[in-house]
This record gives sequence, structure tokens and C-alpha cells, in this order.
Amino acid sequence: MRKGDVEAKLSGVLKDLSQLTLEQPIGLDTISIKLDGFAGSISQLQRDMKVTNSYQDTLRSILFERLKYRCDRIPAAYSKTFDWAFEDENGTFWIRGKAGSGKSILMKFLCNESRTSGNLQTWAGRGQKLVIAKYFFWNPGSSLQKSREGLLRSLLFDVLCQCPEHIAEVERRMIRRRGEIHDDDEFWTWEMAWATFNEVVSEAKTTKICLFIDGLDEFEGDGENLLETVRVLSSYATVKLCFEPTLNRYAYKNITCHILDPSAQPS
Repeated sequence: MRKGDVEAKLSGVLKDLSQLTLEQPIGLDTISIKLDGFAGSISQLQRDMKVTNSYQDTLRSILFERLKYRCDRIPAAYSKTFDWAFEDENGTFWIRGKAGSGKSILMKFLCNESRTSGNLQTWAGRGQKLVIAKYFFWNPGSSLQKSREGLLRSLLFDVLCQCPEHIAEVERRMIRRRGEIHDDDEFWTWEMAWATFNEVVSEAKTTKICLFIDGLDEFEGDGENLLETVRVLSSYATVKLCFEPTLNRYAYKNITCHILDPSAQPS
């Protein structure tokens, strides 16, 4: 349960309690029944607060310093610059261009644009929840800001914030595996983050997820492993993926390509 939901329930209980004091004189039996109801509501609120605090602890363990720092530093796009991005295309969308050509600006624009969420909701379908998660690799940053671990932790954090109903299962997984590991960075290894993310995506039957991944060329590590991660993410029927790589030595299949800089044409 979100903190705002708990606060709303508490406000409701306090309102009912104040209303009781304003009512005309009533019998002791009625007062006793109403007070029992208030006691039950307060007990439920205490349980809800405990769950909320536990959920926040789980999310904090996934979070790492400056997780959104790179995205926050990217300037906004000029109006209508990227309208072509909303033309009808299918498959994975590959954004390609030289350094400084505006790839990250485009990616940030797509993440925040209302037309993006509107079109994605149409793709998700009626009755389906839409989740948008994003990650911006940043090579000058910390090791997590340019690693697969950072990628998965960021995506997992975004998904769980929008799908809190899956946090309880993540907590159970953490309890089973944490043992004597108290350091969050040591606990959230690539294997743990990958297994947890895949479990959440697999269990989210009524949820469609769109992932925006920027700056694969700023990733530090084995490019083949990173691309295999991208391939697996894009294989889910409930997942749509938009990413921006400059990894020329790797093969891409079934990709829609829009080149921001004609001089960046593949050789």
C-alpha cells in the first residue's frame, strides 16, 4: 500500500471519529460498536503502515546513488523536433547517431512525451496496466551507472514503483537469499537483479512494459553480454523496447533504424 493511501485511510478514520462527537446523544451500545469499528480501522492502518515501511525498505535496497542523475542532466527537446518518432512502425526501434547528435535528448523526449504513453496504452490494450521504465547509461559516472547491475536495478525500481503489488514477492525472494549479506550493492548482484526482474515481468500478466535504454555505448563491460540482455528483454510478449546503441561490431536483427546523422550510416 502506498503512503498516500494509508494517509487517506487515517484521515477517514479521524473524520468519522470527529463526526461521532458531533452527533446527537446516542446509546452506550451504539458508542461501543462504533469505537470497536474505529479500533479495527486503526489496527488495519498499523498493519498497512508496517507493510508500507517494508515496501519502502525493499525499494531503498534496490535504489543506488544518482540512479536518475544522467537523465536529469539531459536538456529538453525543441518542439516538434522528433515528431517522426510517432510514425507507425513495428518491432524494436534502434536510434543511431554520432556523439552529440541528440540521441539522449530524443530518448528523454520519448520517455516523457504524452503521445508516447497514449500510444503505448493503445498497444497495451483495454484493462491492461502500462508501465514505462527507463535507464540512461553514463560512462563518467559510478560503476553502477555504466553496468548491467545498474541497468537492472533501475528498471526493477521503476517497475516496482508502478506495480507495488509485486513487492511482496520480491521481499520473500530477498529474505530467502539475503542470509548474512547486509550491503545492498553486494546483495543486488547481476544474477539476483536479473532473476528478480524476470520473475516480476513473468508474473505481471495484466501489465505491459515499455523499456527505454539510452547510451549502450557508454556501458562498461562485455558488449555481447549486454546485447544478450537486450535480446532477452525484447523477447517478452508483454515488453516493448526502445534502445540507443553505438556498438557497431554486433549484429542486430529485426530492428527499425532511424539515423539522426547521415554520416553515421553503417559501413
